Amino acid sequence: MLLVVSTDGVASLRTRSAIAGALNLQPADLDAAPLVQIEDDELQSTNDEARWPTYLTVSRYVALTAVWIGMLAVGFLMLTTLVGSIFFWEYTGLTYWQSVGSGIIGAFIFVPVLLLLYWIYRKLSNPRSFYWLYRGVSKLLFA
Repeated sequence: MLLVVSTDGVASLRTRSAIAGALNLQPADLDAAPLVQIEDDELQSTNDEARWPTYLTVSRYVALTAVWIGMLAVGFLMLTTLVGSIFFWEYTGLTYWQSVGSGIIGAFIFVPVLLLLYWIYRKLSNPRSFYWLYRGVSKLLFA
């Protein structure tokens, strides 16, 4: 059976009957479902961030960006410390193995800082914990 569907989104009765028969439905069941109106109170109760003031949302994204930049900076410092100690040991007063060892130890000093920044990032990326952190800092500074 050849079905012709128009480009304007309106199907003929024959096409609707064929599609409904293939899906074991009535042709009236193919009509679009009515849109459900959601009240503002329901939206605010399901999404806490939707009712935040703009400055709070912007400050959250600024804080997340600052933490990302901090993590990138610490990672770059780890890399340059390690690579610098391995390849440029001639410029230090240390032997090769002393220089490499100090570079590895220096790079591992940055690991707790990187983990702390990652923990802060995880806390800030959760809107609820960011909101409580923001409220706590606000009370601490402006009380």
